[in-house]
Amino acid sequence: MAGERSSTSTSTVQMTTARYAGDRSREVDAAMIEHHRDEWPQLACVTERCDCLVHAVHKAPTETTAGRSAHFARNATSVHADCCHLGTTRQVEILEKMSGGELKAVGKHRDPLRGDVFLHRIPVPAAFDETPEQRPGQPPEVTPLTFARQIVPILNTAVKIAKLYQRYSDSDVDPHMEFQAECSGQPVEWPNFFYTRNRAIWFARRIRTAQKARTKLDPNMSPAQHRVSPLTHPVAVMFHIDRAPVESQYGKGEGWARGRLPVPADHDVPDEWVFIEGPLERLKTMFADAGTVRDSLYLGFGMWTVSKPTPRYPFGRLTLDVSAHHTSVCPISGDITKRVRTHWAAGRCDPETPLIRRELDQSP
Repeated sequence: MAGERSSTSTSTVQMTTARYAGDRSREVDAAMIEHHRDEWPQLACVTERCDCLVHAVHKAPTETTAGRSAHFARNATSVHADCCHLGTTRQVEILEKMSGGELKAVGKHRDPLRGDVFLHRIPVPAAFDETPEQRPGQPPEVTPLTFARQIVPILNTAVKIAKLYQRYSDSDVDPHMEFQAECSGQPVEWPNFFYTRNRAIWFARRIRTAQKARTKLDPNMSPAQHRVSPLTHPVAVMFHIDRAPVESQYGKGEGWARGRLPVPADHDVPDEWVFIEGPLERLKTMFADAGTVRDSLYLGFGMWTVSKPTPRYPFGRLTLDVSAHHTSVCPISGDITKRVRTHWAAGRCDPETPLIRRELDQSP
């Protein structure tokens, strides 16, 4: 196990569950702390393959908040295993390395109920450049190959961050840290940058609303204008392909692949679809595992649009053109736990996450 360094950018997680140090089958809930007071045997982290020792912390009400709930905390002389998501300092170190050092701690904000929450930000290369500036006779500042090399570690890091968020949610744990993307110097809140498959319908609703507002201003919008994204920054969306790439009706080597998004029973659109469009041969290579690998998931990054309504798709469909500038689609694989992957691949929706604007305390 790697030791956790002292850092102003991370915090000690308040755990709601622990276990007996010598018996993984005997778990204890934080609700029992006030009843048992200090009559506890040696306790350890409940996460699999982590033997970090923990102790009970009693409830501490204050004058201004509902107070700190009773919880379990890491012993000062003990450390979480590298694989344990509750070791937030170590997880940030892993993310920093995965991103090539791009992920940075940028400050903290004070939440009246949660206390200090530390914020980390990861830059997205050439995020706002639909058409990068090009000097006469000179190549573009960011070529497609350069962009691909830059974006892959960023998207891999983004998936890792999404996995951590999911594991904290499943564990009912507040890690006291949050993430943002940085697009050409502009911060973008994580819920508005990265959508798991279970939240993608909320992105579809937002972009459809923006598209309708734009169409209302210009009812005579041409098909080419309609294909221009209403987004102000690129977005990463997780999806599953249930229709392998096929040639489009227009031919000319173009094609599409399709996936269905899970929707709740009361959703205003009965069916939500993801369409990935572009050169057919490129799509076949991109989705070579679709249909052969169970629960295969992909991440699409770029300036998404909603297509014009048709009789087959009366509400339009969420669309990403892989031939567009600064667009990427990659499979989601690697260090994803079975529980997290099962949740992402399931046909149920997560509730929408409200966007919260934060004033950061930049002081050391």
